Amino acid sequence: MTQSVLYSKVAKDGFTYNQVRKFLQEVLALYRKHDLKSVLILGPDDTRRDSFAGTICCICYQVLSCWCNVDFLEADGTHAPMDEQRRKVMYPDIPNSHYFSHDWRNDTVVVGSIDSSTVHALSDGILEKDIPVEINRKILDPKYGLIISVGQVVPHAVAGMSNYSKNFMVGAGGSAMIHATHMIGACYGMEKIMGLDHTPARNLMDCAQERFLSQLPILFIQTVTRLDNRQKNVLCGLFAGNDRQAYEQAVALSHRYNIIHLDHPLKTAVVWMKPEEFHSMWTANKGIYRIKRAMAQGGTLVVVAPGVSCFSEDAQMDKLIRLYGYCGKERIVQLQRNSLELRENPAVAAHLIHGSTEGKFTVYYYAPNLGKRNVEAVGYRFITSEELANLFGFPGLKVGYQDESLESTYFVENPALGLWIYEQFP
Repeated sequence: MTQSVLYSKVAKDGFTYNQVRKFLQEVLALYRKHDLKSVLILGPDDTRRDSFAGTICCICYQVLSCWCNVDFLEADGTHAPMDEQRRKVMYPDIPNSHYFSHDWRNDTVVVGSIDSSTVHALSDGILEKDIPVEINRKILDPKYGLIISVGQVVPHAVAGMSNYSKNFMVGAGGSAMIHATHMIGACYGMEKIMGLDHTPARNLMDCAQERFLSQLPILFIQTVTRLDNRQKNVLCGLFAGNDRQAYEQAVALSHRYNIIHLDHPLKTAVVWMKPEEFHSMWTANKGIYRIKRAMAQGGTLVVVAPGVSCFSEDAQMDKLIRLYGYCGKERIVQLQRNSLELRENPAVAAHLIHGSTEGKFTVYYYAPNLGKRNVEAVGYRFITSEELANLFGFPGLKVGYQDESLESTYFVENPALGLWIYEQFP
């Protein structure tokens, strides 16, 4: 299909399942006349469970499998693939025989390269080297007459806003682009990019997609969610298109609902990382960097992450995080100059920068599966369940401020759904 496709709907109070199904049926009907034999769906893992991508991918599978073969690719990025039990919770209607996971180290094919001068220009001068563009080999299989990329648009630490070209370049991409974009974002300044559409890392990913994937029959289905008056996460935006227009509309809606502006900095904040979603510190540190711009100088941030049992699901990355810890941007950049391992794994260095407080506030981490020694070895303070209850009243906190005082504890039930900002953040 060469003509532009753009379908978008917004429902402030949330879509029903039947409304989502009707929307998708209308979009997919455009492709039925093209005599499709096979379709590939890309969807996230369960760290994006609240994106409604699971529901959307399952509906797409149900509709399309009535008239063609449908395969599914889990766009993991650097995350470990979900086991069968987690798959069935996220994607109950997709059979194992049609379900594939992405291995960012071994499943990719180089489709081209972005030259060093272009990289230098797009990255705001941060990086100047050729970047090979690697994509999961299934995406390039000519048997697929349609490739559907499903995901949520929400503020993101590397790209600025998630989804669109990131799904291919990171979610289903290879090590070179993953490392480059993570380091570009961290060096440019995560605090400056989160919530923005056009950022140095996004520019690089968009360029790679336009140069090397534009010939592919890609349909993007993107979601925006919000918390309703009952603090329930609802699907409020559906955007489908084969170019950047749908993504840009989703970005505008996400800005409206997913960026929370606070009128004073937070002295104390507690964030809850769902144990069924967050298994590594790599992913659970969303609880730090999505709140970082709202924290007061000398403040206290408590990350409650009972499901975290490792620093990264990738063994090599886990080893490096244990070795170097979250010691601040300046120190990490210095360490990288002297460490071949960190130079060869810049995404780790970027992650360590993301999770550092730069001395502005203190992080307490409840991660009993890691234990006190491991948590404190990487630069955080360990907290017990008894201390959580006695010092911070957890569990039992309500979402937001506990009272009207400036000293009140602020509780975030799901930091993955937004970005919290105090405008005068230094």
